[in-house]
Amino acid sequence: MNTQENKCLITFLKEFLNDFYHRVLYFNNIDDFENFEKKTIKWTKEFQNINHINLKTVVELIENHQEIKLWVSSLIGFFHQHGIGECEINKSKALELYLFTINIENKENLNDLKSHNIFVGEYLLTLYYYKKIIANKRNSFDWAIQPANNGNSLAQYQIGNCYLNGLGIEKNEKKALGWYLKSAERGNSNAQYQLGYFYEYGIGTIKDEIKAFKWYLKSAEGGNSDAQYQLGYFYQYGVEIDKDEVKAFEWYLKSAEGGNSDAQYQLGYFYQYGVGIDKDEVKALEWYLKSAKGGNSKAQYKLYLKSAEEGNSDAQYQLGYFYQYGVGIDKDEEKAFEWYLKSAKGGNFKAQYKLYLKSAEGGNSDAQYQLGYLYQYGIGIDKDEIKAFEWYLKSAEGGNLLARSCLRRK
Repeated sequence: MNTQENKCLITFLKEFLNDFYHRVLYFNNIDDFENFEKKTIKWTKEFQNINHINLKTVVELIENHQEIKLWVSSLIGFFHQHGIGECEINKSKALELYLFTINIENKENLNDLKSHNIFVGEYLLTLYYYKKIIANKRNSFDWAIQPANNGNSLAQYQIGNCYLNGLGIEKNEKKALGWYLKSAERGNSNAQYQLGYFYEYGIGTIKDEIKAFKWYLKSAEGGNSDAQYQLGYFYQYGVEIDKDEVKAFEWYLKSAEGGNSDAQYQLGYFYQYGVGIDKDEVKALEWYLKSAKGGNSKAQYKLYLKSAEEGNSDAQYQLGYFYQYGVGIDKDEEKAFEWYLKSAKGGNFKAQYKLYLKSAEGGNSDAQYQLGYLYQYGIGIDKDEIKAFEWYLKSAEGGNLLARSCLRRK
C-alpha cells in the first residue's frame, strides 16, 4: 500500500471515528441503546459504500500500525464483534479490544481522537455487558412471559417481539398484535408505534389506516421519533385525514430533532420548496447535511447533485455511483454513464477507471491499455501489477502497440 493510499485511509478513519462518536452522543434513550448496534451496522455499511473504502483494507492498516490502533481500537472491536470488514465474528477479540481501549495510559495527554476512542470504547463495553447479562435474558420469551402476564408493559412489548420474530416461540403475528396492544394500553410508546405499523400495513389484522393514525399519535406524543415521522407523512399526504402541510412540518421537526434522518431529509425538502413553512435555502441545506450525516442516501444524493451541477468532479463521480447502484434514487445506467463521463472529463481518475473498465470489457484495446496503466501506477484504484499485466496482455492481443511495448519492458 503506498503512502497516498495510507493518507486516504487515515483521513477516512478520522472522519469515521468522529461520526461514530457523535452517533453515540445522539443515542440517548433506552430504545436507542438497545438498537444501537443494528442501526450502526447499517450506517457503517452505508458510510463505507459512500466513501468507496474497503473496510478489510482499513483493518489490515490498523493491525500493522500500533499508533493508529491507539485511536481506533474501539472501532476494530466493533468490527470483530459483528463481522464487519470481512473480520471473523470474534466476541472475545472484541472484548479484548474494548478493555484495551478503556485502559489506554496517559489519559491526561490525550488528543481528541484518542479521547473519542476511549469514550466510544466505554460505551461499546457497557453495551456488550448489558446485552450479555441483561438484555439477552430479559429478551427471551421464557423470562418475559411471567412479568408480562403480571402486567409489566416492557415485558409485554418483548413478548410481542418474540411472537413477531419467532424468538423462543413459534412466529405468530396475531399474537404479537395482542401483546403489543396490552403493552400499548399501559403507555409503552414503542408498542404503540408497532400497533400503528401493524394497522397501517395489515399485519396480523385487517389494514386500518385510521387506527394506525390513532396509535402513531399516542406513540408520537410519548416522544417516539419514528411515530412522529409517520404522523408527518400522514399529514403531508392526507392519509385518512385532511392534508395539512403545516402540521406535517411540525411533526417532521419533532422527529428530526429526535435524530430521525428521514425526517431531517423531509425538513430539508420542506425548506427548499417552501412546503408548510417559508422557503429557506440555508435551513434546507442544514437539514440535508444532518440527514446525510445520519446515513440518509436521498439527502446524500441531494447534496452531491448540487455540488455536481456546480462542476465538482468528485460529486459527479458520486452521482454516477448513486445512479449505477440505485442509492437514494432509481437505478439508471444511462445517467450513471453521463455523470461518470462528466467526472472523467473533469479529471477524476476513479471515473476514468469506471469508463475504461466498461469499454475494456467490451473489447476496446485502447481502454484495456489505459486500465493496465491505471493498475500499474495505482491511479484511481489500488495498485496491482498482476491486473496491470493482464490488461496490457488483452490490449496487446487486440493489436495495441503501446501495450506490447509495456509488456516487453516487464
